[in-house]
Amino acid sequence: MLPLRWLPVVAAGLMCAAMGVAGLDLHSALAQSADPFGDIDLNALKKNGTIPQTAPAPVAPSADEAPPPHDAVPAVAGAAPPRVILDNGNIYLVNNRPTRPTEFAVDAPTRIVKIMTYHWNHGRGTRAGTIGLRGSRGETYGPWQARGKPGQGGVPSAYWIVEPDATIPAGRYRVIDSNPATWAQNAGTGGAGIVSVEGY
Repeated sequence: MLPLRWLPVVAAGLMCAAMGVAGLDLHSALAQSADPFGDIDLNALKKNGTIPQTAPAPVAPSADEAPPPHDAVPAVAGAAPPRVILDNGNIYLVNNRPTRPTEFAVDAPTRIVKIMTYHWNHGRGTRAGTIGLRGSRGETYGPWQARGKPGQGGVPSAYWIVEPDATIPAGRYRVIDSNPATWAQNAGTGGAGIVSVEGY
C-alpha cells in the first residue's frame, strides 16, 4: 500500500494517462479552457447590433490618482504676467526726498496690480506707510497700506509694496508716497522717487 503522500502524484499521473488515451494534449486543453468564447468576434456582434455598445463603467480614482487640490490649479491658466509700466530703479547711490514729482502715463484703462517704492534712508529703512495715485484731473486712488520688505543687507522695510488691483482710466498719474522724507531718489531718476508700477 502506497503512503498517503504519494496519492497526489499518482492522481496526476492517472489524469495525464486518461487525457493521452483520449488523444488530447494537456497544453492545448488548458489553452482551450482559458477562454471558451475566444472564437467569438465581439466587434462583428457590436456592428450588427447583437450586443449593445456600452461604455465601460467609470472607475473611481485611487488615492494616488486623485485630482490636485484646488489651490494647486492656477487661477488663470496661461495668464500673461503683468507688464512693467514704470521702473526707474538703478544701481547708483541714493539720497532721500524726491526733488520732482514721480509720474507715469497710461494710454488705455489699466489695472494696477503692484506699486513698490524704495526707502533706503541711509541704511536704516523706515516703517511702511501708504502709497496712492493722483490723476492729472485731480482724481485719487488709494492710498493703500504698504507692507515692508527688507532691502540689501537686511535693511528693514526698504521696499514698500502695495497690490491695489485698481483699474485707472487712460491719463497721467503721480505716485503719492506717505513719507517723502525717506523716499529714495538720485540722478538716475532725475530726482524722482524710485518706484516700480506693474499692471495689465
